This record gives sequence, C-alpha cells and structure tokens, in this order.
Amino acid sequence: MSKLRKILLGIIAVGLIIAGYQITLRVSAEQRNTVVEIVADLDSFSSMSKKMNKSESDVLKELRIAGVNSIAVTETTIKQLVEEGKAQVFENSEIKTQKGQEFFNTVNKHILENNLAYTDLSLITTEDVNLYNFIKTSLENRYNGRTKAFEIRGTYGVLVDYAIASFHDISLGIMEEDLAYASQLNFLNVVPRIQNYRDLTIEQ
Repeated sequence: MSKLRKILLGIIAVGLIIAGYQITLRVSAEQRNTVVEIVADLDSFSSMSKKMNKSESDVLKELRIAGVNSIAVTETTIKQLVEEGKAQVFENSEIKTQKGQEFFNTVNKHILENNLAYTDLSLITTEDVNLYNFIKTSLENRYNGRTKAFEIRGTYGVLVDYAIASFHDISLGIMEEDLAYASQLNFLNVVPRIQNYRDLTIEQ
C-alpha cells in the first residue's frame, strides 16, 4: 500500500470517528429534550374568554387540558391602547380645535411659541400616569428631540412631531402590568414576543 493511500485512509478514519462522536452527542441531546412547549398568546387568551362567554379561569383550565404550558406576552402599540380605551390620539388640526381645557390650551400655546406646523403633529393623551410614563419613555427613546411631554391636572400627554399613521402600530415595549398578569396565570413559562424594530436610524 502506497504512503499516499495510507494517509488518505487515515484521514477518512479520523473523519468517521469525529462524525460518530458528533452523532452520539446529537442523539443524546435529542433524547434528553423530549418536552414540547405549547404557547398561547395573552391577547388571544383574553379575547377568547369574551367570545366564549366564559370566565378567564374556565378558559385557562381548558387551555391547560389542551396541553398549553406557556403564555406569550406581546409588545404594546398606540393602536392597541386606543382600541382598549386606555389612550386617545389627536392629530393635526384636531389638536387646535380642542379648546376650553387647561391641558389643550397649554399644548397649543407650546405649538405656537415654537412655530410648529400642525401638519403631522400627533398628541397621545391618557389619564393613567403609569401608562403615560411608559408611552413617554418609549417615544422619547425612538423619536429623540421630536417629542414634548405634558402633565396638567390629571391629564397626561406626549406631543410627537410625526403623523400618527407612521407609528401607531410600532411597538412601544412590553408593559410591566402585562408581565405581572401573565405571571399570575401560573403557566410554566412567560415568553416575551418581540416585534421587529422598524425605522431604525444610524444614531439609534
């Protein structure tokens, strides 16, 4: 047998040994990981209970019987907050027509003093201070220098120098109260469901 042939056979033998070792590791890992995670979305869970006219505890039991062992929490959007009645959005000239309240008078005064055009301005308001801080922090991080926050007599708002259509469905992050609620449901895991970060700038 030539020297070259011996070298080639040696390389093949070493390759087979390494491949066999890798296969053994893979089989061992597959045998250990036999648990399947079935995840239910928290938003779907809440709406399901309403549509079925059942209590959340009853729906919870049915999900567990069906094999669901984890709950997913999605990020919040302005659109979702408005649909749930937790926040209101005023855009463009709507801001200008909201008069008679100290809050809106202050907002309009700020717009005039800073020579801002009402075109493409959006105002998100709420009476929940915790929700306000959540919205403010998220929008300030995303639109640095293009926001202004207002806190006046129990009404809170964030003025954004962008049309609401450009960011109403963009994620704000996951709210602490959603995580706390999901944790109380006593599933095996709480899984954060993160959306893609849109409109990322070089600075961000």
